[in-house]
Amino acid sequence: MVINYDEKRDFKRMPVECDISYTVAGGTEKFKGKGSDLSATGVMFSADTELALGTLLDVFIHPYIKSVADLTAKAEVIRNEKQGNSYVIGVRM
Repeated sequence: MVINYDEKRDFKRMPVECDISYTVAGGTEKFKGKGSDLSATGVMFSADTELALGTLLDVFIHPYIKSVADLTAKAEVIRNEKQGNSYVIGVRM
C-alpha cells in the first residue's frame, strides 16, 4: 500500500470542530473538551483536565452539524501535552 500524503500515517487526519464529552472508563463524572482533529483510529481534543497516558475513556463526539450523528467510542489516552491553561489530549479509539 502506498501512502501519498506528507504525514505517512496509516489514516489521514481531518480537522474537526466539535464538542467532546468523556468519562474515565467505569466512572460517572463527565468532562468536556473541544475536538481539533479526527482520524479512523483516533481523535485529538483540548480539555481542562490532565489525563495520564494509558487512561481508558468513554468518548462522545458531538458534531456541530445536526444531520451528522454523535460518535461514541472506547479510547485510550496516548498523548497529553499542557498548552497554556489547557491540555491537548490524543486518544486511540
